[in-house]
Amino acid sequence: LTTDLPERGRMRSYLSTTTEITAADARDGRMYVTFTDAPIGDAMLAGSIDVLDGRAPEVGEVFIDPTVADRFGVGVGAELVLDRPAGTWTVAGIGRSRVRHSEALLVVPGFDHERIAGDYRTTTTVVDLPDDADPGVVSEFGARFGGLTRFAPPYEDSTMSTLAWGWVGGVLALLAV
Repeated sequence: LTTDLPERGRMRSYLSTTTEITAADARDGRMYVTFTDAPIGDAMLAGSIDVLDGRAPEVGEVFIDPTVADRFGVGVGAELVLDRPAGTWTVAGIGRSRVRHSEALLVVPGFDHERIAGDYRTTTTVVDLPDDADPGVVSEFGARFGGLTRFAPPYEDSTMSTLAWGWVGGVLALLAV
């Protein structure tokens, strides 16, 4: 499918699943997280994660959200040692999803997808096309996926501006009365 990309386009795929993680030290317990190897440092996913401390992880490191950090008593630079999935990683950063702030998150670059049972694995594919790509070519490419295509940055929401000004107008009208 990557050979069908419009010129100067690129595609990335990553694992995403909800799973239980268990600390090697049973006192630290267990919790359910969104487990992914999403390349959160890649420009294609820029803005999807709020980095609160540290940076995006590299292979051998993890990025966690504050609830995981609190539950397992780790911070940036500390080792996170898990029994499930088995491994030891250095915490490179702490942050949260911009879309789902309450989501417990564990980002592990380079994680072997085969370690997650096939029925529980979800692969997400993101595509970056040049700004000057022909809209017809973009729509045709998107249709091959059976999905939607967007012609705006993923976190730009023009209705929010309209709603905000509508709210301001409503408050001003209420004050005038």
